[in-house]
Amino acid sequence: MIVNLEPGQDTLSLLVSPEGQKALHAIRISDHRFNVDLNQAKWLRKRYQEKDPLGYHESLIDDLKNRRSELVETSIRELAIHYSGEHREDFHRLLKHADPDVVFASAMAIAGRVDKRLSQEDTNSFCVQAARDPYILDALTALERLASDTSISTRPEASDFFDHARNSAIGFLTRCPAPWGWDADRCQSQLENPNEVDGRVVDSLLIELRLPRLRQPFETPVELSKRDRNRLISAWRRCLAGPYNHGTILAIEELIAFKDLESLSTLRQVVAELQSGCAPNEGNSKINDVMFPWLNQFDVDEMKARVSELAASAKIP
Repeated sequence: MIVNLEPGQDTLSLLVSPEGQKALHAIRISDHRFNVDLNQAKWLRKRYQEKDPLGYHESLIDDLKNRRSELVETSIRELAIHYSGEHREDFHRLLKHADPDVVFASAMAIAGRVDKRLSQEDTNSFCVQAARDPYILDALTALERLASDTSISTRPEASDFFDHARNSAIGFLTRCPAPWGWDADRCQSQLENPNEVDGRVVDSLLIELRLPRLRQPFETPVELSKRDRNRLISAWRRCLAGPYNHGTILAIEELIAFKDLESLSTLRQVVAELQSGCAPNEGNSKINDVMFPWLNQFDVDEMKARVSELAASAKIP
C-alpha cells in the first residue's frame, strides 16, 4: 500500500511494493516545493515504470492534459527520455501552453535531449534541422519568444540560472549558431531593454556578457568603465520595480554593493515591503499566510541593516 506523500515525510516509509494507481495518486499529490517530495516522486515513478510500463506510459500521456503545470512538465521529460521520438506531435502542441516552463520543456523534448544539456554539436545540428523540420523551427521560435518576451511571468521563488524558462532559453540561444544565436550585441540589447525588470534575467545576461556581479566578483578583478557601471546600475534599478521575486533580492544586493545612493529611498521602501510580507522568524507555521513565502530563505533584517549602513556611510538620516 502506498502512503500518501506529505511534505518532509521520510522516503523509507514508502519502501513498499507500489501498485499502479496508488503510485500514480501519490505522484500526483506530491508537493514539489520540497526536495524530499521530489525524491519520493522520482522513486515512485521508477518503481511504477518497472512494475507496469504500459500503465505508466498511459499515465504520462494523460498527465499532459493535467491542470498542474509541474506534472505536465515532468510528463514531457519522462516521455522524451523513455519513449524517444514517439510524442513529437504532443510536444509541438504544448509549445502553445500557458506555462513558460512547459513550453521550454516541450522545445527541449523536440530536440530529443532533455535528460542532459545539449552539447555544442547537438545544438548546432538542432538549428540546422530547422530549415527542413517545421517542429524544430517552431521550437526555436518558442525559445526566442521565451528569452525576449519581458511580459512572461516566472515563479517568484525560481533562483538558479537554469531554474526557469526565460533563463534556460537564453542559456540555450547563446550557444546557437546564426540566425538563432544570441551574441554579445543581442544580450546587450536585452539588458538595456527598459521593460527588462527581472533581476534573474539581468543576472544571466551579465554572465553571458562576462560582466561582473559585485556580490560574486570574478577571481581576477574586472575594472568597470564608467559607461558599464552606469548601464549595470540602471539595469538593476529597474529590477526594484516589482513584482517582487528572487531577482529583487539580487538587485538589492548589487545596488548596495555599488553604493548607489540614488537608489537609497527605493531600497528602503522595497526592503520594508518585503519585510512586512515575509514569514515570521519564529518558524514557518504561517508561511502560507504571507505575501512572499519564498523569502523564508533570506535574512531580510540583514538586508535592512545593510541599507542602513549605506545611508550612514553617506551621513543620510
